[in-house]
Amino acid sequence: MNILIISLSKISKAFLKNLPKNFEGTIDVFSPNSTIEGFRCFNYYKNLSKEYDYVFLGCKPQHIQDVAENLPKTCYNKGTIFISVLAGITIGKITKLFGVEKIIRVMPSLAFEFGDSYLGMFAKNCTNEEVQFVCEMFKPNTVIQCKNEQEIDEFTALYGSGIGFIFEVMDAFFESSKTFLEETSKREIIVNLLQNAALYMKENKDISFMEAVNNVASKGGTTEAGLNEFKKNNQLKEIINNAMQAALKRAREIAKS
Repeated sequence: MNILIISLSKISKAFLKNLPKNFEGTIDVFSPNSTIEGFRCFNYYKNLSKEYDYVFLGCKPQHIQDVAENLPKTCYNKGTIFISVLAGITIGKITKLFGVEKIIRVMPSLAFEFGDSYLGMFAKNCTNEEVQFVCEMFKPNTVIQCKNEQEIDEFTALYGSGIGFIFEVMDAFFESSKTFLEETSKREIIVNLLQNAALYMKENKDISFMEAVNNVASKGGTTEAGLNEFKKNNQLKEIINNAMQAALKRAREIAKS
């Protein structure tokens, strides 16, 4: 089993880091400006002479055209499975650029490197065995099978981009509490706050998010006072909805470009 990794992006490095210990096969890496210990790395396309069973597209979406123009055609054939983690790059575009038919789109998030992330996946022209093999390569992360590419884009807006939105909220907490506590301990408190909010929902699967809000907010209390600011004209929900719609729109713009 021969696998070629295109670009040592953060996602590519996380993929290599999380590969099962019992994985049997040869993995080569193409990266113009960097290397990674334990893998054979190539800095020039002309040095790639092997035919691969899988090609992992880990480059930036805007570089896909360059990869298609320079990756030697001898590196793949119609049976090669292309795995793409590129937001907004459709299966149709990959087929057009590389002339391949077996393609699996996977959408991870930054948390992918910790092995406890959800991944959106949509495959075309692949057998169940081939899809399952790729799922095994992404363990211990959890794969969500999407029905179509539209769902991949929606998953991107919610989860792939969503972690960035959460960081923005955390920064808002940090900046809004400038006069509170020491700066170093404040950062840890905010991180712990998000961890415990997630843990509470994980341990209480039968309650909704709004029920959890009501469990915290006592009538006439401090939490209710703060929540009332969020609820003015549905400001918070509107901001988050606008952010997700903007991310979804951008994914579709990339797909058309």
